[in-house]
Amino acid sequence: MAQAQFSRRHFLTGLGGLMGLSMFSACRELNKPLTIVNQVWPGFELMHFAQQQGWLSTDKIKLIKKKSGKEVVDALHSGIADGAAMTLNEVLHQRANGMPLTVILVFDESVGGDALMVRSGINQLADLAGKRIGIENNVLGQLMLHKILEAGNLQEADVDIIDISHNRHLEAWRSGEIDGLITYEPVIVQLKGFDAKNLFDSRQIPGLVIDVLAVKPEAAGRYQNSLKSLIAGHFKALYQLNANPQDVAYRLAGSMGLTGEEVIAIFRGLVFPDSNANALYLSTQNGRVLDSAKQLSSLMLEKGLIRRQESFTSLVDSRFLPTS
Repeated sequence: MAQAQFSRRHFLTGLGGLMGLSMFSACRELNKPLTIVNQVWPGFELMHFAQQQGWLSTDKIKLIKKKSGKEVVDALHSGIADGAAMTLNEVLHQRANGMPLTVILVFDESVGGDALMVRSGINQLADLAGKRIGIENNVLGQLMLHKILEAGNLQEADVDIIDISHNRHLEAWRSGEIDGLITYEPVIVQLKGFDAKNLFDSRQIPGLVIDVLAVKPEAAGRYQNSLKSLIAGHFKALYQLNANPQDVAYRLAGSMGLTGEEVIAIFRGLVFPDSNANALYLSTQNGRVLDSAKQLSSLMLEKGLIRRQESFTSLVDSRFLPTS
């Protein structure tokens, strides 16, 4: 009996230690900053601007820019990031691959910010036959290519597709490596003056290029206050952009490596929904994100980019939006 009592006391002591260790680990997790990653894209700059202005705590919120979409995805899978600013189609792709991301904010909708740029002499999509087309080989690039070829009544075999990372798009164009380029801002505006013209862009595929903030389920539970602060900061920056676009554009120019005029031109190709519009976008009753997700999912399934069409359960969550 004494031995049994000793063992039980010993067990309880050990259990208490394990519980303490677990609670200590949980506290350490809570003390870690919310970490959000994004690829370079103008629509994501407002949250960085908000942090630069001191509206977002650098202790509680860590924003990291990556050079490519692949690096963003890698950061999510490795556990470095709690969420990411990314295209809706990439969110669907990751969900299909087992990462249950939830969209909690729509940054922007592209209305010209993604385009096919071509050299002089290529005047219609049919002229792409036999030409070298540069593309970042990710979900968005594949979807843009599909829509462009479809509109030009072409097949993939009709063109020479060259995989080029976005950070090399400008270099590849200048070197003459390609005849056409499926790209996005800020490369589009940087190509002006380099024998480049817009032959097809996201205005012709409305609702298919939406940029969002998506987070992992555990982050949505653990970092509620930080997520609300981040989203409020984005909207505060958006208010400033709408109130004084030139001032904000010129402030952003340095970090984007552009001129103020170029930043203003880029923002013309984006629609930034405010808080009220976001509530409609994120509605679970046929909101725009769900409608677009259904279109994208069908297209991605057709192209073999995903293996099955999902139910869209927990795809959107509007509870982090400002309530007033």
